[in-house]
Amino acid sequence: MRLTVYDEAPSFPLKPVERELGELGIELDIREPLPGPDRDEAWVDWLAWHLAWSKVRSPDRPIPPNVEPQPLEVNRERAALRGQAKFPGPFYDGIRLVESFHGPLPEEERAFDPDRPVLVLTDRLMGTFAGTRYHARFLVTGHPTIVSPPGLIDGPARDRSYYMAKQVIGGSAEAFSQDDHLTREDERLPTCIASALLQAAAWHTTVQAFCEEEGCRLFNPHWQKDLLATMATAELCTEHQRWLEAR
Repeated sequence: MRLTVYDEAPSFPLKPVERELGELGIELDIREPLPGPDRDEAWVDWLAWHLAWSKVRSPDRPIPPNVEPQPLEVNRERAALRGQAKFPGPFYDGIRLVESFHGPLPEEERAFDPDRPVLVLTDRLMGTFAGTRYHARFLVTGHPTIVSPPGLIDGPARDRSYYMAKQVIGGSAEAFSQDDHLTREDERLPTCIASALLQAAAWHTTVQAFCEEEGCRLFNPHWQKDLLATMATAELCTEHQRWLEAR
């Protein structure tokens, strides 16, 4: 199996991820960030506008359907795409990100192909609206599917001891919390990213990204302890082991 990955997450090296997936027979075709070096300036402007259009305005309200991004927001996104600034952030609507990154895909990749998944690995923190607020996500499926390493760190909730300590002391609760959680420098992070890419590949080929078995690395964790017990391992359930061997 071959995964096309547009990499706009330079702070998360892909070499260990590439090696790990290579051992499973999965090849990564790593590309430069969209819109790509062969696209003209109009595509940079187009993507900058749509990324600004994807920014969440309020955590407890979905983005209004007819919202127009402010010129300053578009200019910040344009500078980030040109490598002149960091991603403006802080939070993007994942469904809108899928729409945004689909636009500048090369013509040969614009149609969905279940045998050739197209992914964007992003440094942007993203989420989807559910219930009464946005929830951070590490994976939003679509064409292309978006994978966010920051979402692995900030999406699944930490242990209740952390939030209890934070509520009591009213500030940083790191020294008072006993929970184990993923960090940006964590040696387990590449394996978690590899698991997220596997989930993306599973969605493209079966329309089901996640596994219901808690021992499988394709399990969808809602807590950091569950993420570390599943996505940070190399374990696959019998069904997904067969799925991978069939690819």
